[in-house]
Amino acid sequence: IEVSLELIVNGEKRNIKGKGNGRFDAVGNAIKAHLGIAYGNLTYAEHAMEQGQQTSSAVAYVSVQATDGDVVWGVGIDTDITTASIHALISAVNRLATK
Repeated sequence: IEVSLELIVNGEKRNIKGKGNGRFDAVGNAIKAHLGIAYGNLTYAEHAMEQGQQTSSAVAYVSVQATDGDVVWGVGIDTDITTASIHALISAVNRLATK
């Protein structure tokens, strides 16, 4: 899978691309390759916020470990679980950047 992302990095619009086994993996690879952000030990959890709804929202939680060993978490919400996961990854990466 190949993804193209348009991100705002320090107030500047950036277009980056990445490849991976799926959308989530491709986004993670793009972030690492083009933004110079290193992390490891990614953990992931998700669940539906409502039951019985055709368009219910899902929430995803992602943690990553910084090179200094600290662990940061991000959370994302969307009706698409992969999009929620990507939002959670970006949230976690933003926390790494502010350490």
